[in-house]
Amino acid sequence: DKSAEARPSVRRSSGRAHKVGVVVPVYNGIEHLETLIPSLFKNTDSAHKFIFVDDCSDEETADFLADAVRGRKDCILIRNERNLGFVKSINRGAAKALEYCSNFVMLNSDTEVPSGWLGRIMKPIFEDETISSVTPLSNRCNIFSFPFFENRERNDVFLNEFGLEGINQAIQNSSVDRYIDIPTGHGFCMAISGKVWEKIGGLNEALFGRGFGEENEWSLGAERKGSRTALFPALKVATP
Repeated sequence: DKSAEARPSVRRSSGRAHKVGVVVPVYNGIEHLETLIPSLFKNTDSAHKFIFVDDCSDEETADFLADAVRGRKDCILIRNERNLGFVKSINRGAAKALEYCSNFVMLNSDTEVPSGWLGRIMKPIFEDETISSVTPLSNRCNIFSFPFFENRERNDVFLNEFGLEGINQAIQNSSVDRYIDIPTGHGFCMAISGKVWEKIGGLNEALFGRGFGEENEWSLGAERKGSRTALFPALKVATP
C-alpha cells in the first residue's frame, strides 16, 4: 500500500455502533460557518458527534467557532497549534470521531446541509458493508453537480429559486433510495465507512500534503481492497 506509513491508524472503542461523526476542518471563512453551523445544528437528527478541527484560524474565526460549540455535548473542538492543511486536519478529526462513532462524514466548512441529511447519506453504508464512501449531489461538485453538469451559474440560479429544502424534497419524491457506483468520492461531503478507513488507513499525508486529490487516491485504494464508492442522488448538499 503506497506510503502506508503516512496513513495514521485509528483507535477504536466500544459504544459507537449507531453514532456518526461529522468532521469539519476549518481555516478562517467565518462567513461560511455562519451558514453551515446553523444548518448542521438544526438539520442533523441522527445520532452524531460533530468534530470541528480549527486549523489555526484567525482570532475572529476561532472565537466564533468556540462560541458556537460552547456547552454542546454533541461537539468536540480541536485546534491545531499550527496550520496543518486539509489532509492532516481530516485525519486528526477522523481519529477523534472514531473514538465515539463507528463511521464519519468529512464535510467542508463552505457547505449547507438540508434536513435529515446525515441519515440519508449514511444509508448506503448502513445497508451494504461493501460501500466504502458515499457522496451526495451538489450545485458545485464537478461531475456530481445538479441539475446542470458543471454549470455553476445555472445551478446557483436553480438553488436560489427553489431553495435547498425544496430541491431535496423534490429529488426524494422522484427518486428511490438507490445509490450508484462511481469511480471516486468527492471530499466536499463524503460519508466514510469506519471499517474501511481502519482497513486501508486515512488520507495520504505524505503524498498529498496540503490537499487536492487525496479523496480520489483513497477511493481507489478502497476499491483495490474490494470496496465500492457510491453516489447517493436522493440528497443534495449546497456549496455557497
